[in-house]
Amino acid sequence: MEVLLKNEQQIHSNPRFKLRNMKMRSFSAKSIILVQVMTAAQAKLLAGVLRLEESH
Repeated sequence: MEVLLKNEQQIHSNPRFKLRNMKMRSFSAKSIILVQVMTAAQAKLLAGVLRLEESH
């Protein structure tokens, strides 16, 4: 874990990596949100299915 942090700092100090890193950051943030939304939707779906199972 510490090694990763050191690498991050080296990458951040390099200006050429900064732009690409910012792009990756925003992309990963979007994909994380997307995953959270999808898992929330799946949880709702699962809850709905379980309710149907119980009502039968």
